Amino acid sequence: MSHLAPCTKEYKLTLNPPTQSKKVQLLVEYTNHCYSRSLGEDEAVDSQHCIHDGSRQGPRRRIFDQQRYDLSLTLNERIDTLLISGEKVWSTPHGNFFAIPKSLAIATDYVLFIKATVLEPAQPKIPKRCVSFKVQSAYPYTEPADFWNGAKPSSLNSYMFHLWTGRTVK
Repeated sequence: MSHLAPCTKEYKLTLNPPTQSKKVQLLVEYTNHCYSRSLGEDEAVDSQHCIHDGSRQGPRRRIFDQQRYDLSLTLNERIDTLLISGEKVWSTPHGNFFAIPKSLAIATDYVLFIKATVLEPAQPKIPKRCVSFKVQSAYPYTEPADFWNGAKPSSLNSYMFHLWTGRTVK
């Protein structure tokens, strides 16, 4: 699972006017939803494949998913592609956004749900203002998908600009 270890990336944020930019540090983390899935209604799981989800709202059991794990091997590349490509992202009513970045290695479309939050230097272990970039979930994309309902498209730069400047993310 070393490919899912937290890492730091740099994002070139275009400011207003667009001739100015700022390098923003991203602290990238991945949740267990990148390599596991929820259990079916009557599905049992052996202890070897059981993954405990650490959500505080109500802990639930998940199961290791080989397909998600295999696709997770390209997550860092997909995040890099998303950061430099200018691909669209869709903000959701849940305070996160999703994207379907392309991969050079695997042709499967893969939806990523990411929660981006500005971290201020006053927080422990945060030396300067940066963005927490938490990949909440990542799985093969199939249509139709209900997560499109209420989602609003924008460029990643527009999303990040609004987040960084404290404006409402559109």
